[in-house]
Amino acid sequence: MKKLTVGVVFGGRSGEHEVSVLSGKNVVAALQSSNFIVVPIFIDKNGRWSINGREVYLLPRPGGGLHDKTSQKPIRVDIYFPILHGTYGEDGTIQGLFEMAGVPYVGAGVLGSAIGMDKEAQKEIFLYHGLPTPHFTVIQQEEWNRATDQTQRRISQQIGFPCFIKPANMGSSVAVTKARNKNEIARAVRKAFRYDTKILIEEYIKGREVDCAVIGPNEAPRVSLPGEIIPRREFFDYRAKYIAEDTEYRFAVPLPEHLKDKIMRRAADVFRITFCQGLARVEFLVTKSEEIFVLEINTLPGCTSHSLFPRLWEASGIPFPEVVRTLISLGLDRWKKRQALYTTFKEGRLLTK
Repeated sequence: MKKLTVGVVFGGRSGEHEVSVLSGKNVVAALQSSNFIVVPIFIDKNGRWSINGREVYLLPRPGGGLHDKTSQKPIRVDIYFPILHGTYGEDGTIQGLFEMAGVPYVGAGVLGSAIGMDKEAQKEIFLYHGLPTPHFTVIQQEEWNRATDQTQRRISQQIGFPCFIKPANMGSSVAVTKARNKNEIARAVRKAFRYDTKILIEEYIKGREVDCAVIGPNEAPRVSLPGEIIPRREFFDYRAKYIAEDTEYRFAVPLPEHLKDKIMRRAADVFRITFCQGLARVEFLVTKSEEIFVLEINTLPGCTSHSLFPRLWEASGIPFPEVVRTLISLGLDRWKKRQALYTTFKEGRLLTK
């Protein structure tokens, strides 16, 4: 049986570029230990694709695949593993390119990725399905520029303090600020608008942050045991995640079994209702009174050696190389099913596949 060649796509045009590079290296190592042939595909901050410095491109046509830009020769890749955090990678854009190119890939599809990237969209879905989530409001950049004072008053009245101000389409806690009073709003808003034209203002709820990792097809997801984040800073910001080493992670979470089971079931529900596939990490807040609030779903969670996603699976008895093997299998299975679908229809008769 021939070895599968996996194209790991990392880097990208995003504020999470550096995190993606670290995640990509860890995924490459896990794949190599699982006996895959790995093609590392780097996307720089200008959007150029390369393999070991050689520029390449993906043809957006069925069966187009990856090509060397200079020689125009095709480069064999059996399945693509995007590990691009943030915009132009986690938001459905590269997934759409893979779909147009007719190639198999790992992770959520276009719809699930887009929902998982947009914090407003996913929160509206949580509310529609009756899942508690912190109260929030959304501000567009044009609205802020046109009516700054009125918008500040709306934040104070509708959300109150402290509150979190964050870009609506960004992860890794990039540009997230905890505003304690009205005087801190403007600076936090300007910071968030550097990364998105829409920002989310979210209610602060005191509780424990508990996360679950999820893998699987949408209809039958598998959920890890919960893990708890205990930051030594005021909240789990970018520095706490990737730079400082003062955050405590607790994987044998001291929660009652009934509450632990409820959190895991809710993680599976969130995965299903947001049309996710492949992999995700779901974030919760758990209060002293055992209320469970869904914070968000991350459809391309960090996969660095220190990231929660691989560590949650390891704590659940599944090493990361086994997780990536499962993700490859899921991606290929989805692609085979989609290849079997008809695409031509005329006058009630199926013509061709």
